[in-house]
Amino acid sequence: MSKVEPPAPDWVCLNVDASISPITGIGSIGGVLRDAAGAWICGYQKCVGKVSILQAELWSVLVGLQVVRTFDFARLQVQSDNSHAIKLLLDSSTIGNSMPLVRAIGLLRQEFWQIDFRWIPREKNMVADCLPKLPTPPQFRLSVISDIPEAAVPFLDRDRDGPPYSRRGRGVL
Repeated sequence: MSKVEPPAPDWVCLNVDASISPITGIGSIGGVLRDAAGAWICGYQKCVGKVSILQAELWSVLVGLQVVRTFDFARLQVQSDNSHAIKLLLDSSTIGNSMPLVRAIGLLRQEFWQIDFRWIPREKNMVADCLPKLPTPPQFRLSVISDIPEAAVPFLDRDRDGPPYSRRGRGVL
C-alpha cells in the first residue's frame, strides 16, 4: 500500500488532475493545495473545453499555480499523475517550449521561491482525481473551494493515510 509522500515541513503541496468526458470530449481540471501534514488548504475546479488530456493536465498546473500565487508560500511541490506533463515541466527550457501552456507555466514558475514538480501514481492522487469529476461551474469559470467537498473527504484520507486498494484491482485488500 502507498500513501502520498508529503513535502518537507516548510513546503505546501499542490496535487493536480484532469478529466475528459468520454461523451462530450470536454475537459475539466481540479487541484488540491495541502500543507505538509496533508491537511486541506483549498481546492479548485474548472471546465477547460475541448482539449487533449495532456493540455487539460497542463491547464490544471497553470490554474493551480495561479491559485497558489494568491497565498504567501515560498516553497511549493506540484504533484501530478501525468508523466508526460511532468517531463515537459522538468525540462530546463520551459520558457522556450513550443507549447503555449508550458511556456506560461515556465513564466509563472519564476514567481515562486522554490518549486518542485513530481510525478506520482494515480492511486496517490485520488483527491485531486475526484475534483474534475464533480459538477463544474458554468461558462469556464474557476471555482476555488475553501471547504473540502463531502465527496472528496474519503479520498483526502486515502491519499494521506494510504489507500485500501491496489492498482491491480479495485477491491478492498
